Amino acid sequence: MSFKRKQEALLKVLNYLLAYRPDEFGLFPNEEGFVSVDSIKQALSEEEEWKFVKKSDIVEAIRSDPEGKFEIKDGKVRSIEVFSGFLKIPYELTLPPKILYCGIKKKAYPFVREKGLIAPKETYIPLTPSRDLALRIAKRRDPKPLILEIQAHEASRKGVRFFQVAPLMFLAKEIPPSYILGPPVEKVLPKKKVKAKRSKTKTEKRGKNGGKERRKKGI
Repeated sequence: MSFKRKQEALLKVLNYLLAYRPDEFGLFPNEEGFVSVDSIKQALSEEEEWKFVKKSDIVEAIRSDPEGKFEIKDGKVRSIEVFSGFLKIPYELTLPPKILYCGIKKKAYPFVREKGLIAPKETYIPLTPSRDLALRIAKRRDPKPLILEIQAHEASRKGVRFFQVAPLMFLAKEIPPSYILGPPVEKVLPKKKVKAKRSKTKTEKRGKNGGKERRKKGI
């Protein structure tokens, strides 16, 4: 494939990803529709056809787009025209499906069981009705993540706010632990067995001391 055709193909993918279905790639635009170029590069590299794509390829394709469909700023890019039939920018408050999924690092699980899921400042918890997509997203942070089941519909009825970005993408600021289903903590993070130090017997102690005494006497 020639450079020009490859760039055209990349622009077509970027337009689909940014204007229509970022959720299919496990990407979350911010409330202005921007997605970081680093995130796009990571998501595309998971696709067989684009696994060798570089950040510079994406930036160059966007800047050379003859139709000017994209805006790039501070390492982030968005589509100037968003297809609102799929993509909800700004986010829409919604009633979520019964179950959503979220992936986390296993070492964070004890905290999540006690305190729930809490988004860092100015971010959201990514949620999806697809377990496979939740796994794909979580693997970007941990090769062996833990996938949690969120009782989203019930949580929404009790006051937890959910926002929909796209058909497969939902966001929340926090999820209380009572709406999070997962295995027991000890099954996820089994306690390491510590070998107890064996106390020396009196005979062993006498033997050690006796050896010192014999060496002193030249025996």
